[in-house]
Amino acid sequence: MENNMDYTSPGLIEEIIAELSNLLKDDPQNHVLWFDYGNALMNAFYYDKALEAYEKAIKLEDNVKFHLSKGIALHSLMRYDEAILEYNKVLDKVNKYPDVYFRLGLAYAKTDKSDQAIEQYIKALDINPDYVDALYHLAEMYKEIGMYLESLEIFKKIVDDHIILKQETVDLTLVHYDLAYLYTGKALFDDAIKHLERVAFTHPEYADVHYKLGKLYKKKGDIPKAMIEFEKAIRINPNYKDARDEYWNL
Repeated sequence: MENNMDYTSPGLIEEIIAELSNLLKDDPQNHVLWFDYGNALMNAFYYDKALEAYEKAIKLEDNVKFHLSKGIALHSLMRYDEAILEYNKVLDKVNKYPDVYFRLGLAYAKTDKSDQAIEQYIKALDINPDYVDALYHLAEMYKEIGMYLESLEIFKKIVDDHIILKQETVDLTLVHYDLAYLYTGKALFDDAIKHLERVAFTHPEYADVHYKLGKLYKKKGDIPKAMIEFEKAIRINPNYKDARDEYWNL
C-alpha cells in the first residue's frame, strides 16, 4: 500500500482511521497497515489503541521503527519504565540513533533519574552536536539539579549559534527566559535584562516578564525604567498584586 496519508490534518484524521480500519479487515496480516493505523491513532491521541496497533505490527515483523513508535506510545501513556525497555530494544539493533537516546533521556527524567537522563542527552549530542531538543533538555536538567554554570553555557550556545533558527523545535523565548533566570541568580543583572527584553519584544503581553524587568531595573537603581515595567505589568493584569505593590513602594 502506498502511504499518501496526511496524519497531521485534524479534518482528515478520523476519516483516515476509518479507512485503515476497513483495510485491515481485508488484510489483517499487513504489518505496514498496522503501523500506519497506529500512527493515525497516535495523531488522534488514542494512545491505548495506537499501542495495540504497534504491538500487532511487531508480532508480524520485528522492526525498529515499530519498537520506537511503541515506546513513544508508552511514553504518552506515562508508562515510562516500559517505554525505556522499548527504546533499549531499538538501541540493541541500531546504536547510532540520536532520537532514541533523546527519548530515553526524557523517560528517565520523568522517573526522576537525572543522572541517566543526562547521560542519554549527552549520547544523543555525541552523535548530533546540533540536536537542539537534546541541548535544551540537557540544560534544563542541569538547571534542575543545581548545575547552573553548565546550564548557562548550553543556553548561551543555543542562542549564540542560532541553532534554533535552523531547526525551530524549541521556542527561543524559553531559552532567553532561562538565561535571564540564571543570570539573575548570579547577580549579572545587565545580562538578565538583555534576555528578558528579548522576551518582552516578542511577547509584550507577558505581564510576568515586565514585572521581572521592573525588579531588575529596581536592583540596578534605575527607578524610572522600573516604574515603566511595573506599569506595563499592571496594564496587562490589573490584579497583579506584586507588581502593584512594587510600583507603589518605589
